[in-house]
Amino acid sequence: MPYTHFHNWSIHTHHRRPKGGNHDRAIRRRQRPWRIGFVVIIVAAMLGGAGWLIRWEHENNTIQSAATDALEAQSARQQAQRETRVAEDATRQEQHERKVVELINDERAQRGIGTLTWDARLQAIARAHSRDMADNDYFSHTNKAGQSHRERALDAGYQCRNRVWGGVAENIYFGTTGYRSPQSAVTSWLGSPGHRRAMLDGTFQKAAIGIHDGYLSGYGDGYYTTLMLC
Repeated sequence: MPYTHFHNWSIHTHHRRPKGGNHDRAIRRRQRPWRIGFVVIIVAAMLGGAGWLIRWEHENNTIQSAATDALEAQSARQQAQRETRVAEDATRQEQHERKVVELINDERAQRGIGTLTWDARLQAIARAHSRDMADNDYFSHTNKAGQSHRERALDAGYQCRNRVWGGVAENIYFGTTGYRSPQSAVTSWLGSPGHRRAMLDGTFQKAAIGIHDGYLSGYGDGYYTTLMLC
């Protein structure tokens, strides 16, 4: 078969090829579209993969952001709940403290004795002593540092000019389960001559209560109550 009948030299490469580089260049030109197409496919695949990666990263970031927001919201709710409980406890403590003085005033009024006025500075001193007894597991008018109630008041900068008692007077009470109430404290003091006398003494004009929950050896968990009078 004459060679002149074949123009596609790239098919029959075992036959004689014309001299020079024009033939090779022609083959490369004919092969170029296939190579370009292959490159386009690879680039498209890479871009598609990059797009998927970008979408995945965006979705992952969105999920992480949502999870972070959820945790922060939960933490905020828990903090709000803790603050609410603290506020409720503080309100309940204040109500119980004032209730004790209210009950004492009822007893004084029945006997024609002037009522006591609430004193916030005495409240701070009374609360400090109740808390100190609870923290250090003791029940006494004298603290672990050897200070009496009058010395503790003076140490806090409180001056009481009651000449009959030589300063402030103090009643303390510890009530376990079933006796942890303002009424229980007042009833207990009324049954003790010394505490009753202080509580119903007409020379006192101001008072406050300090309450603190705590443990007392030999008794268990209870309700420390300190009454300060001036």
